[in-house]
Amino acid sequence: MNWLKIIVALLMMGLLSSCILNTSQRFSYNHKTGDLVTEWIDLRSQKGRNDKDYSIEKDWEELKQMLHSDDSEHDENVVDLINRELYQDGDVLSGRITWRVRCPDCFPGVIDVMRYLHKGEEKSYRFEDIRGDMFLFLPKGRRVIETNGEVLETSKNWVIVWPGDAELIEFTIRGEHTGGKSLLPFFLNDEELNP
Repeated sequence: MNWLKIIVALLMMGLLSSCILNTSQRFSYNHKTGDLVTEWIDLRSQKGRNDKDYSIEKDWEELKQMLHSDDSEHDENVVDLINRELYQDGDVLSGRITWRVRCPDCFPGVIDVMRYLHKGEEKSYRFEDIRGDMFLFLPKGRRVIETNGEVLETSKNWVIVWPGDAELIEFTIRGEHTGGKSLLPFFLNDEELNP
């Protein structure tokens, strides 16, 4: 299975029997370089709704398997997977994936790159071009923590707006789930990841 699809399912939807959660997600895309960085902050483990065989150790092993997977989310002719890593971020464990769009200027605009990179995630991340500005619609539960765009809050959505010619797109949103136990102790005790 594709590593990114697995982690997105685990982190954003919690559909597997046990759950790997995060408190926030950070996205940064630089159109000049083509670099996209996605970070999941404060990775945690929690028993899932239907889990009869939950173990934080199993969640840790599953996360490590995803880290070492060779699968890539995007067409390798369009986007290169640069790096996947887990790292200590203060007193929490976080994860980061870095990609590089090979030819950002081959897309008609930044919004087209963002739509491509978030293909299949339209329920969570809907990008629209409205009168030349780029709008990102997020469900109400995905509170915007930080962005370099302008934030609008409605009764049903969070909306971030960037000028259509923006070359740097950054936003941090709250994770959908909280709770669970930190996976940082497993990372710190893992001789393979922390020699």
